[in-house]
Amino acid sequence: MFCPECGAEYREGILECSDCQTALVPEIPSEPEPKPKLELVTVLATGDPGRIAVAKSLLEDSRIEYLTKDEGFHDLFPVSRFRIQIQVRPEDREEAGELLADLREE
Repeated sequence: MFCPECGAEYREGILECSDCQTALVPEIPSEPEPKPKLELVTVLATGDPGRIAVAKSLLEDSRIEYLTKDEGFHDLFPVSRFRIQIQVRPEDREEAGELLADLREE
C-alpha cells in the first residue's frame, strides 16, 4: 500500500498514511504528463485601465482568448509605471492586432 501524497510504502492492513492522513492506494499513482508550454505574444501594453477594459471587451466579442500579464501589480500601484500586457496565441496575433490598433499608445 502506498500514500498518494508522499509516496510512503506501508504493509498490508494499514489504511491511512500516518504523516498525511490520506487513504492509501494499492499502487503508486503515475506521474501526470507535463503540459506543453503555452506560447503567447503581447498585442497591447498599457497602464491605462480604460484601454485595458476596451481591449478585453473587443477580444471577448471576437472570441479571441487572451491573458493579461502584470494586471495585479497595476491594481496595487495604479499610478505607477506598471504596464499591463494583453497576450494572445501566435495564431491570433494578426486579428487581435487589428482589433487593438487604435488602442496603442504613442
